Amino acid sequence: MSPLSPEEALATAPAGRVPVTGYPKWEGQLSRSPRVWSIAVNEVRRAYNDQWARAALILAFGWAVVTVGQLYALSQSRANVHTMEQYLDFLDLIRWAALGVAAVMAGVALLEDDKRGALELYLSRSVTRWSYLGGKVLAVLGMTFLTIFGPALIYYLASFLVFETQPEGWPYAILGAAGYSAIWAIVVSGVGLGIGCLLRSTRAASLLLFAGFAGVGILIDLLLSGITRSDMVRVVSPMASLDQQRTWLFNMEAPLAFPWWWGAILLAGLAIAGWSLVWLRHPRLKGVE
Repeated sequence: MSPLSPEEALATAPAGRVPVTGYPKWEGQLSRSPRVWSIAVNEVRRAYNDQWARAALILAFGWAVVTVGQLYALSQSRANVHTMEQYLDFLDLIRWAALGVAAVMAGVALLEDDKRGALELYLSRSVTRWSYLGGKVLAVLGMTFLTIFGPALIYYLASFLVFETQPEGWPYAILGAAGYSAIWAIVVSGVGLGIGCLLRSTRAASLLLFAGFAGVGILIDLLLSGITRSDMVRVVSPMASLDQQRTWLFNMEAPLAFPWWWGAILLAGLAIAGWSLVWLRHPRLKGVE
């Protein structure tokens, strides 16, 4: 005799009594997609539901549309408003939004699960430690990259519709923008996740990443370089170091005096330090490792 379904048991139960039944057997098809994608999608959804991350995304993509509209209006009254320098200035501004997204996502990606015991739930299912870490890293890296590259792509494609002539080297500018976005995403995501593995407060981790990069930029780029009247002190600024990479990303002259590879060494050092912290200090099940 086959067991009754929950609906049948409820219909045949005496009045006033609710039978206790087990869960019905799942007869559908189980998902065969890698768990890393499910974790990444869930992390992206959580970031989008955060008001600060969503505001940064809206600002970045909205600013691309506003910038193209402003340049088109200016082009009606004067020439040479659509230049490669203008595109780079746009990227330099959008990277602040990407820094904000990375700060929000990296601060909670690993630390929040560790604090609330969610890591045990993840690893008690068919999720390995590397799938868990891979999903988190993929989400933070991908969203940080998209925050810069998405608006850069909108600007790039809209320029062919709005402007009749393009600046020299413009067909390859999108490749430079992709490299620019990837470098910034790798650096700030690694540092952000590394800080999150060290601290015990998600808010402190987010603020430290954003305020740290912003503070160094303001202190070095504006104050010390003005006092010393030398660009050499800006070699310790991540944003100034990223600006120097335009020599090989966009085939343009470096804006500062020090060689581009000095900046590359600083960015690589920050990325290695951040990802090393993630590798060594990422949350683990207590008593297992």
